[in-house]
Amino acid sequence: MRMRFLPVLVLLIVVGSAIADNRLPIPSEDEQGRALKDVKDVFKSEYAKTAPAARVALAERLLDNGVQTKDDPAARYVLFREARNLAAAAGNASLAMKAADALVDGYAIKPAEARLPALEVLGRVTTTAAAHLDLAKALEETAEGAIAADDLPNALKLIRLAGISAGKGRDAAMATAFSSRAKEFELWQKEFEKVPPTLELLKTQSDDPDANLLAGRYTCFLKGDWDTGLPLLAKGSDAALKALATSEMANPTTPTDQANLADGWFDQTAGSDLAGRMAMRRRARHWYLLAAPELTGLAKIKADKRLMELEKALAAEAGASSAFWSRLRTLVRDKKYTESPLCGGRFAKAPFSDYPPEGGILIGFNYILSKKGILTSFTYFQPIYLTANGEKLGRAYGTARPEFAQTIKAKKGQAISGITIRGGGAMDGFSFTYSPFSPFDRSGWGRGDSTTTEWIGGKGGEETKFGFDGSVIVGVHGKFLTGGEVGGLGVYTANLNANSPEKK
Repeated sequence: MRMRFLPVLVLLIVVGSAIADNRLPIPSEDEQGRALKDVKDVFKSEYAKTAPAARVALAERLLDNGVQTKDDPAARYVLFREARNLAAAAGNASLAMKAADALVDGYAIKPAEARLPALEVLGRVTTTAAAHLDLAKALEETAEGAIAADDLPNALKLIRLAGISAGKGRDAAMATAFSSRAKEFELWQKEFEKVPPTLELLKTQSDDPDANLLAGRYTCFLKGDWDTGLPLLAKGSDAALKALATSEMANPTTPTDQANLADGWFDQTAGSDLAGRMAMRRRARHWYLLAAPELTGLAKIKADKRLMELEKALAAEAGASSAFWSRLRTLVRDKKYTESPLCGGRFAKAPFSDYPPEGGILIGFNYILSKKGILTSFTYFQPIYLTANGEKLGRAYGTARPEFAQTIKAKKGQAISGITIRGGGAMDGFSFTYSPFSPFDRSGWGRGDSTTTEWIGGKGGEETKFGFDGSVIVGVHGKFLTGGEVGGLGVYTANLNANSPEKK
């Protein structure tokens, strides 16, 4: 699938990527100054040329020289830094980010600190509305990466710049969403000052109640990392949050228990500070969405009423992004999605069906591929979805041991826009096509090129393509063979530009 694109900026940003532990310290100001003088002496004639094309050519040359420089850390640092600055000033975003990431890979500099100077310049030199919207999304991704790295000050700068770019891109809903996120960061500023020393304290005093409370609030409420943060809240000094975290960690599966947990988070919002209230609303919504489809009577009326209240509050906070997830949830709840035919499965009998009831977009699978001679089969299969509350695993199917499973998953900012499958009596093999995903767009798709994965499995049987039509894949269905292998596979798709047909 190839989405509708404009000639826009392509930012090579890998948020939260692994950084080598053997990076060098940043050279001193004196070392950088001497190195810069040498660089400008060597490339004196190139620096004299000011046309954008000449500046890009110089940036490319400096970046290449930096890669080749192995024995002069100061010169290497300056070459990367100059390449970044020149490329940004000339409006070449991809080259500027490539040079910034070279700094991150080689030196002890935070990703946001390496990219922020170039992103600030790009905000000034970018001219088209479409390019500003792409820049806004790139700034947001870098900001969220900064939060993941516990770099709140730079995250706040980046998200504010994202709001400015969204405004220049004439997207009021996106600008509102970034303004809301910036407000959330601002609310955390004073408390954040205590976070770094608190995290250090927990390394030696892991049971300190107050330290666990602060670290748990920060990790769950601002970073959105509930898996890491819940055990901290469970050891914290706030009795109500301690009880809620303990209940969460028990992983309630019955509708009644899930609704009770949702009620707990909902009730807690009344007495919470604004920074915590926003996160608690999202968490209450998460559990109501899980519980509501299976509730009955007064319990269901209560859950649905509170969901409407939460949707309204969250939509005011998150603008277009929340509106997308709300529409998707409604389509899934009302079964206004399309069920595809199966590819493969002629010899299969046991059916299966999987989709997040709160609405999610398929982004990958955990799987085990088994081979017997020339035959291949999938003996383990588990969908991975992106929801409004982050990634979520679907049900695991098959008989193989999950610890041997491999994972194929879209990168951050992408989702599966199409699946190609080959199969006959069983599913033989598949490949995914990933496309940029944006909850700020009504359809769910953003701007940028689509990519297709390598083929996984065999190529026997007939080929079937699912998706590739602008719809989003919200779930999967299929059949099992008697041995537990995936016999056939199909998908559920929803078109967010119009109501899709009722599921038959």
